[in-house]
Amino acid sequence: MSVAAPAALLAHLALVEGALLSAAAAALVGHALHARRRARLDRARFAVLHRLTSLRLAEGTGRLSSALLRSMPFRLQVRLLQELAPSLVGAQRARLTELMTRVGVTERAERWCGSRRWWRRLQGLRLLTQLRAGAAIAPALLNDPRPEVRAQAIEWVTENPDPALIDQLLRLLDGSQMRGLLPVKDALVRIGRPCLGALTHFLSDRRGSALQAGLEVAVVLTDPMMFGPALTATTDEDPHTRALAAALIAAVGGTDAVDRLAELLDDQHPDVRAAAVRGLGRLEYWPAAAQVARLLSDPAWDVRSEAALTLKALGSTGLLLLHRALMNDDPFARDAARRVLDLPDARPELAA
Repeated sequence: MSVAAPAALLAHLALVEGALLSAAAAALVGHALHARRRARLDRARFAVLHRLTSLRLAEGTGRLSSALLRSMPFRLQVRLLQELAPSLVGAQRARLTELMTRVGVTERAERWCGSRRWWRRLQGLRLLTQLRAGAAIAPALLNDPRPEVRAQAIEWVTENPDPALIDQLLRLLDGSQMRGLLPVKDALVRIGRPCLGALTHFLSDRRGSALQAGLEVAVVLTDPMMFGPALTATTDEDPHTRALAAALIAAVGGTDAVDRLAELLDDQHPDVRAAAVRGLGRLEYWPAAAQVARLLSDPAWDVRSEAALTLKALGSTGLLLLHRALMNDDPFARDAARRVLDLPDARPELAA
C-alpha cells in the first residue's frame, strides 16, 4: 500500500497537469481564432467605413459617416484618421476634423493630453496634430518635461502656425530653456515666411547661443529684412556668431554685403575668415580675387582651402591667380592651389 499510494498520486498529478496544459492550449487556440476573426471583421468594417467616409467628405456631408463611425471601435476611428488625414487639404480636411470631433475622437485626445503618463500625452498630441485641433491645450505642452512630448508639440505648432506660437517657438531657441534645438529650428524653417518678421526681431534682440541658433535658421530662410541684424552680428565678440552672420549677409547679398565680407577677410579668427571668403565665392565677387588670393598662405588649412575654392568659383581671374600660386614661395599656397587645380573643370590653358 505504501508503494501504490505514491504511484496513484503521481498518476493523478499527471492527469491534472495534462488537463491544465490542454486547457491552456485550447485557450491559446481560441484566442488566436478570435483575434483572427476580429481582424477579418475589422478589415471589412474599415474598408466600408473608409469608402463611405471618403465619399461623404467629397460630397460635403458626414451624416451617414458620422453614424457609422460612432459605432466603430476607437482603434478603427484612429486608423481611419491616420489613413485619410495626410491626403486631405482645405475643406475636406476641415470636414474630417469636424467628423472626428462629432464622434468624440478630439475630446478623448484632449483628455489624454492631460494624462499623468507621458506616453498617453504623446498619443493625444499626435491625434490633435493630425486633427489640427486642440488650440487650447497643445501649446502648453511645449514646456512638457518629456522631450518626446515637446517635440510633438513643436510639430503641432508647425501644422498650426500662429504669430503668438511662433514667438513661443523662438523663445525655445534660448539654450537655457530647452536642450535639443534641432526640432525647433526645423519647425521654424518649415513654417517659412510667416516667421520672418518675428525671426528678424529675435536676431536684433538676442545674444550668445540664442542668437547663433536664430542665425542658423535665418541662413536657410534668408530675407533682405534680416541684413541689418546680421551686419550688427558680424561685430559680435563670439567668433562663431560672426561666422554665422557672415554666412547670412552673403545669402542676402548686395554691395554692403561684399564690402563687409571683404573686411572680414582680416578677422582674427579663422572660422570667420573662412566664412567670409566662402561668402565672396557664393556671390562670385571677382573684384575681391586679389584679397582672396592672399589667403592661400593663411595659417589655417580651412581658410586656405576655402580661398582656393573661391578663386576657382570666380572664373578666369581666379584661375589665373591659382596658377600663379603654383610658383609661390609659400608651400601652403602652392599646395592649396594644386589641390583645387586637380579638380574637374580646372582650365590648364590659363597656366601659360
